[in-house]
Amino acid sequence: VQQAKKFDQESVFVSEQVVKRTPQSNVAFSVKFSTPQLFGETIDLTKQLERITGLQGYSFRTKILNLGDLPIANPKFKPKKRIYHNAIKNNGTTDDLREAGFIGYDGKMIDGGQGSGVRIMEHRDMATLAYKDFIAIEDKNSFRHMYKFMEETGSIRVSSNGPRLYAEVYQKPTLSQLKTLVKNYNEGGYEFITIDAVVPSKNLFSGIATDRANVQNVFTSDTRVNVAELSKFLDFQAVKGKRFIGIDTMNIPQYSKITDEAFIKKLAKIESNLSNTFGTKDISKPKLEFYINDVINKADYGKY
Repeated sequence: VQQAKKFDQESVFVSEQVVKRTPQSNVAFSVKFSTPQLFGETIDLTKQLERITGLQGYSFRTKILNLGDLPIANPKFKPKKRIYHNAIKNNGTTDDLREAGFIGYDGKMIDGGQGSGVRIMEHRDMATLAYKDFIAIEDKNSFRHMYKFMEETGSIRVSSNGPRLYAEVYQKPTLSQLKTLVKNYNEGGYEFITIDAVVPSKNLFSGIATDRANVQNVFTSDTRVNVAELSKFLDFQAVKGKRFIGIDTMNIPQYSKITDEAFIKKLAKIESNLSNTFGTKDISKPKLEFYINDVINKADYGKY
């Protein structure tokens, strides 16, 4: 409702899962994926489900605490300023993006060029300097501290030697970061810009971590970029970047106002079709669930 107020929507659709036989509830089924899926993969599974069931209209189920699941999907992030300021203290700042290794949450560029006109320091070495006053550094060649620095401070890793400006994000960029990035891109004579998001893994911060993390491309352009439009675009990537763990059928007329027994018969047929199409290793057996669906109109927003 708060988002609807902000964007002046006429109404909001709300669906609440309830226990079996709650009055006025609608029946639905859900399936779980064996492994979390990206947005595109989930869309593909939805299309297959539509062919199997003959139904359209699904809600995607995301992992619990999904806002922290991928960096671009973390709007409530708060940077660890002590680590960030220590990085500036030990590396310095620069006004030349080609010398910079990172762009901080406040838009400042952390120096990795030492006045050479290009970045000559490894990103790993720059990040290590952010922690050297606080923790023992076991292996300076590890990427672990670089990703830890990006995660904890929200800094964007940049590489801009040559015609391409490359940016890698771990948290959703701030407006200050985007202004710095876009201004330098538009005015720096670059041929194109690429923004990738780090895909966290369980092993990203363990061991030596000598390999770079997997990344997902979220933006590429070979024309001038507008800050406001880029910010809105990255907001949409928060959806595309989430990991989805299942699909719910919602508000489907064919499954409303029928008995549990009739629905179970439909469910059995769907289960049989799913087994023939997916097999147990890809997707679970469908599960019976109940929801109360409601539409909240603009006139009633003040009640919430």
